[in-house]
Amino acid sequence: MKKLVLISYSFPPLNSSSAFRFGQLVKYFYSYGWETYVITTNSIGDLEVGIPESNIYRYGAHISGIVKSQESRAKSTSVAKKKGQELIQRVKKTYKLASIDGNTIISRNNCSEWKKEVVSGFSKLEEQMGKPDIILSTCAPATSVDIGNYLRKRFKVPFLIDFRDLHALARGERPNFVYLLDKFIERHKVKKASGFITVSKTLKRILSEAYGKPTITIFNGWDSEASEGSEQIVHYQKASDFPDLRNPYFHYAGVLYEHRIEAIHRFLKALCNYEAEKYCFVFRSLGPEKLNSIVISMVKTLRLDKRVFILKPAKYRTVLREQKEAISNIVFEDISENQEYTKGSLTGKFLQLLPGELPPILFIARSDSEAKSILKKTNKGSLCTTEEEIVRFIQQIRSTKYLNPNYSEINYYSKKNQAKLLCSFFDYILSVFSHANVTTNGQKLTTPSE
Repeated sequence: MKKLVLISYSFPPLNSSSAFRFGQLVKYFYSYGWETYVITTNSIGDLEVGIPESNIYRYGAHISGIVKSQESRAKSTSVAKKKGQELIQRVKKTYKLASIDGNTIISRNNCSEWKKEVVSGFSKLEEQMGKPDIILSTCAPATSVDIGNYLRKRFKVPFLIDFRDLHALARGERPNFVYLLDKFIERHKVKKASGFITVSKTLKRILSEAYGKPTITIFNGWDSEASEGSEQIVHYQKASDFPDLRNPYFHYAGVLYEHRIEAIHRFLKALCNYEAEKYCFVFRSLGPEKLNSIVISMVKTLRLDKRVFILKPAKYRTVLREQKEAISNIVFEDISENQEYTKGSLTGKFLQLLPGELPPILFIARSDSEAKSILKKTNKGSLCTTEEEIVRFIQQIRSTKYLNPNYSEINYYSKKNQAKLLCSFFDYILSVFSHANVTTNGQKLTTPSE
């Protein structure tokens, strides 16, 4: 049995998209010949821990909560844009403070202690596990990449990095100096990596062109075991804050980001159309409060107070029940086409909504988003960009158009199938690493197909 060390700051029971990505993948690795040891943090949540706790090494507390992360990111952006002495002092500390995470140079103060704890306590893990065959770091935060590089040097084995976002390669609104510095730092951190994993085909192409390393797309899929359990969801008691609705409702649960606000605004305007008057909208927001206030203001301006309900976060199974009983689940993404990489922005919650027992998906994003082809192949919803397209979707929501999902395509995006693809990639990377001439019996090795 081959051994994988996964370094992931976020891991179940924490209930977040970053924890869900590998938290629901690793339980399938054993079936494909890989035993997984996880280096993570102590966290609180209700997500299933899919592997034995004896294979999980938890160091420190998970303190980069979603709202705190948003506030930290906003603070860092404002610092990066300041001129004069503040910027000069920040640049002097670049190598100590710089991070891949986010849209600017961000201090790792909330994670730097984590690396110290991992390094100081690693001998216990090494004693139990022995030498691993592959090391995999999930990013962000960049501290996980630092730990991965430390273990790579220690064991001299292949080192992979999972990019959920583009980080330094995403141009964003950073000043040129900051952008170039971020790219330089990232290139230095990843130069010894044997390959990359990412979440969409667009991001795969950008990473491959930038760094010239083997890269595979592993989608943020849906978990078949969790889906099977959802048959019992209807027996769970509704949350106490859920409104007493007589009309069908659209549902969204997740974090708010500034680049998604325009998509939310277009949906709210579409709700004002007479074709949509009989529908409500249940919005479970994880904040931050600043953006919550913007959405609340939109709702009041459009006089949708009696049809739009902004609720607090809830437990995983509570949200799953609400999603199952909705008329449609919504995904909001960036509508702007100014940055090429946003074409491949597939939020972690998107593919969790694919199972056949869940209602159609309304994905509001730029018109060329990768989500369009996925929804078309699976027949699980539509990509909409304009207000008119959203109204058209609402008109068709009760028609027969979405009654026959393509289950074979849906199954491709399951966590189990994505785990199979990823383990094949592990085997490929191990073969490449073991053969300096990248050949086996005179035949060139080829990357596993996706």
